[in-house]
Amino acid sequence: MYQDINEVNIFQSGPYGVLTNVKAAQANLTANNASGNAGYAGSFANHGLAGQQATPLFDAAFAGEAAGADGALADYTDSNFSTMVSMGEAGSIGGRLTGLGTAPYFCNLVGASFGPCSNPLNQVNYTGPGAGLPINFLQANPYTGGSSALYLVAEGYSNYNGLQVDFRQRQFHGLQFDANYTWSHTLGISTPNNWQGQTYTFTLRSPRLGYGPSLFDIRHSLNVNGTYDLPFGKGKMFANKGGVVDKIIGGWTVGSIFNFQTGTPFLLGGGSGNGDPYTASTFNNNPNNDGLGDGGVVLHGVTASQLQSSIGTYRIQGTTGVSFINPKYLAVQSGPNTGGGANPAYITPNVTPGTIGQRVWLYGPHFWNDDMSITKRFQITESMRFTFQAEMLNVFNHPNFQQGPGSGCNYYCTSAGYQFPFIQGSGFGIGGISPNYNSASPNQGARVVELRANIEF
Repeated sequence: MYQDINEVNIFQSGPYGVLTNVKAAQANLTANNASGNAGYAGSFANHGLAGQQATPLFDAAFAGEAAGADGALADYTDSNFSTMVSMGEAGSIGGRLTGLGTAPYFCNLVGASFGPCSNPLNQVNYTGPGAGLPINFLQANPYTGGSSALYLVAEGYSNYNGLQVDFRQRQFHGLQFDANYTWSHTLGISTPNNWQGQTYTFTLRSPRLGYGPSLFDIRHSLNVNGTYDLPFGKGKMFANKGGVVDKIIGGWTVGSIFNFQTGTPFLLGGGSGNGDPYTASTFNNNPNNDGLGDGGVVLHGVTASQLQSSIGTYRIQGTTGVSFINPKYLAVQSGPNTGGGANPAYITPNVTPGTIGQRVWLYGPHFWNDDMSITKRFQITESMRFTFQAEMLNVFNHPNFQQGPGSGCNYYCTSAGYQFPFIQGSGFGIGGISPNYNSASPNQGARVVELRANIEF
């Protein structure tokens, strides 16, 4: 698994600690918004109001800026910073302060003694002493410019427990079949849709947070297949006659392949979706845009077990889509615009800086499919036979749905704009096309009927 040895540190001691300053900024923002002063709204600067505190880290990082709408340094009213403060995104803020660009936050913190700040090739040309903080104040290797430094280690682990039962019936009075059932549970340092089996840890401080169900943790699977020669016609139990009767009702065989399995797992994320996986990065920054900086969720008046019980397929009226979770847990609960993220009365992102909220694993809707065949054999001569067969794939034309947008994702859907399973994403809770659908197929997973005729001699 990968470890990011350049994980942003927010737990520094002293007045410049990231976590200390973010908590103070949250108090400042709350007081400013409640002050009734329109100029203070949206600012997290210390204006001396009751409950407000100094934020020396931000004072230093924003040094040299012009005054903003509230009279403080301009970034105190920057909407991006204000949103991160209100959401408790200490990890995201720490990551943003590592920047060297047009807003030289990091140079303001460490000074021109840090080579990249004064190197003219970076077009920063910083000359001041800054706040004098050590260059590894935020990251172990600041020369990466806020990026990760991944280290592949052989420290991952997993386990599998299962029960398999198989019952076979050999040919007996025209019937043969095989029925097998598997109960299983597989856990490990989980891989977020990585076919190589590699994964990033959520944080170096607790690799155990990455422990959970694997991508293929299908708890129950039932498979039944078989054929049955219908007992009609010459030599059979019923209508044991030759001639025309046998030609019509004799020589029929039916077959079926049935599969049922429970859904695949997914982990609720507190982020916003809409292409912004940073939201809810309360603990760790997310330089790789992989969702693993997510700060988790908070459940209100509902348990993970109750959420799991609500998983199913719920038709969205006026559309061909479904929600796979009871719509009461969605922000918009009816109509063609059903969805819009999670209902904040039940599920909200964790906004407490320096913490990781609940890590809620759920399993998507179950899957079932049945294929059937019907075969008719005509004996033409002693050595020649004509066979006609109809094969019906998905014979009941039954749709299956999976969580997410059908891009094969069930942890963090980076290929789908972070819509699922981030609870603030507009696509949260909306089911996509099923795993047996193929976008390249003209029938999109609907029933397929194949006809075949053979002459055997």
